[in-house]
Amino acid sequence: MGVSFFDVIKALIQILILAYFFYKLYIITSPTPAFAVIKILSILFVLMFIMSILRLEVIKYFAQLLFTPIIIAILVIYRDEIKHGLTTVSINRTHKYKNGSHISSDNIDMIMDAAYALAEMKRGALIVLPRNMELQKVIDSGTKIDANLSSNMILTIFDHDTPFHDGAIVIRGSKIEAAACYLTLSEQTNIRKTFGTRHRAALGLSEVSDALIIVVSEETQKVSVCFNGEIMYDLTREQCVRAIKQYMMFSNEDMPSFTISDSDADPWGPK
Repeated sequence: MGVSFFDVIKALIQILILAYFFYKLYIITSPTPAFAVIKILSILFVLMFIMSILRLEVIKYFAQLLFTPIIIAILVIYRDEIKHGLTTVSINRTHKYKNGSHISSDNIDMIMDAAYALAEMKRGALIVLPRNMELQKVIDSGTKIDANLSSNMILTIFDHDTPFHDGAIVIRGSKIEAAACYLTLSEQTNIRKTFGTRHRAALGLSEVSDALIIVVSEETQKVSVCFNGEIMYDLTREQCVRAIKQYMMFSNEDMPSFTISDSDADPWGPK
């Protein structure tokens, strides 16, 4: 039996619907590790669709037998990527911050003054800058201080003689909300062995939230920035300011194009 004109129109409509669906998935997941999962699932669905259109019944029968085990295997193998991708999707659906409303240039300068001073003094630090997503669990894990933001206050908190220096501080606007906060370590398996606990903790929070985390290494005296499950290692002050302004002063939709292109900014640090 030949293929009728109605069958062709029906197939085209289904193709357009699927194309739109996978395009939206691409837009949502392309900046995240979940993109690889979406590509695999897209290929599987396209192959099943083609087999149905061409009426390859024998191949389709065996493909259907394998389809469910393959889906289960993908969900198990890529569970961390899927978790991170779903977190990112939920973040993207929240409200936008207005440009410049979340953190001022003066506040950024105070944070940078403290971060690079700590690096020179060989003191480690973790500085968390929340964006859209609530970080109440992180705040509750530490000590609420609700202090006015200043470089001296940050330096005092991370002094070796204080009980707060081993944890992270959370800064929102012009306030240091909490100190000595606990951050869950990253579950990534491809992290460089040269990264210590602070870098792993910063990556861990960036994997499950949209916060930006500044890391000051006590050992290497380098300042890095973590965002969206990735780390930009060993940034100059200018690069760090650019990264903060991009990620903190713009919504996801309005964010300008930005890359750390300087040769001294290795995204994964020394091998």
